[in-house]
Amino acid sequence: MRAPELSPRLRMVGELVPAGARLADVGTDHAYLPAALLLEGKIPWAVAADLRRGPLDRARATAREYGLTGNVAFRLCDGLSGICPGEVDAVAIAGMGGETIAAILSAALWVRERGVPLILQPMSSFPDLRGWLQANGFSIEEETRKAVAEFAGSLTRISAERIQAELVKLLVSEHPEVFRTLYETGITRVILPEFDDCMDTPQNHPHHCCSVGEHILLTLEAVEADKVLRLAALVHDIGKPKVHTCDELGVDHFYGHGEAGAELAGGILRRLKFDNDTIYRVKHLVKVHDYMQIGPGKKGVRRAVVRIGKDHFEDYLKLRRADILAQNPAMQQEKLEALKSIEKIYQEILKEQDCLSLKDLAVTGRDLIEAGLKPGPKLGEELNRLLELVKLGLKEELCDTKN
Repeated sequence: MRAPELSPRLRMVGELVPAGARLADVGTDHAYLPAALLLEGKIPWAVAADLRRGPLDRARATAREYGLTGNVAFRLCDGLSGICPGEVDAVAIAGMGGETIAAILSAALWVRERGVPLILQPMSSFPDLRGWLQANGFSIEEETRKAVAEFAGSLTRISAERIQAELVKLLVSEHPEVFRTLYETGITRVILPEFDDCMDTPQNHPHHCCSVGEHILLTLEAVEADKVLRLAALVHDIGKPKVHTCDELGVDHFYGHGEAGAELAGGILRRLKFDNDTIYRVKHLVKVHDYMQIGPGKKGVRRAVVRIGKDHFEDYLKLRRADILAQNPAMQQEKLEALKSIEKIYQEILKEQDCLSLKDLAVTGRDLIEAGLKPGPKLGEELNRLLELVKLGLKEELCDTKN
């Protein structure tokens, strides 16, 4: 008899079920997966489990239709609660949310203790599930890694918008370190090959202790779970492979990697169909993330805020801190203390309502036109000159600090 037709999703799950295993299909619905594997002769027996009676009745109907009633046991239960340890050799849980899958497994840790293979296909919260599995002693089997790597090539058929959505979910989750799994399974080679180049680029330099890619992964973990910040952390050093040089002493250098990285980041984000505002903000952060020429005191910090942009400065500080925390621990303390001083002065400047951008100036373009200056490029140049004077503390009367 012809086996039931499996969807591509269930077919992939079925391919990962070990041959000869007694399978528990949790959330079985129609029991198409165990029916197909039984008819193919891949497995000898299965448990079809579901929390609801309706899906379990449909599973029984499938077993009767294909003459498999003697090969399938039916359990009305929550997750694995109705299945005894030692009764099955593999567990498949497909089509549920990652949090639900984690809850099912946390109530049946015997699967970990017995080393029962798990074939999991979460419909949401994959990073959270992956983080939970890692924290609770589960790991990806080598055969599974190979299967995912073989599947990775098919990602070219998936829309950029879908890849973008899943990437953002992963990045802003509590477990951004799961991004490493995308590299290990060959997925980044398809969706973000520039990252693979970073993993292959060494950083033999006193300020670093790992490759560019490893440094990026550490930066991801150190920055807060904001979309723009996590994206910026992911691509902040993406330009390093392009500008990599090595001196006669064997020390690696990456001069101009901020500028190069900003251009690459823009191309990557456009390729993944991100909106223009996100592209602009991430590109700007990549361009300025390594800016360290901040002079002492308020004057130096004002200069930095104006150069980097008042709207970007707080994000710059957050990314800069994460970047430092991902560097050589022996070199961190001095940098973190300097950054803390800058953060303190910046808060003082905000509290005092110092003039930091053109929109903070009491003098406007209209004022200059009324004073006789003609509209055009020179008008903007004059406004910037006045802002520079304010920044230097020479013309505080030009700054509107009443608002």
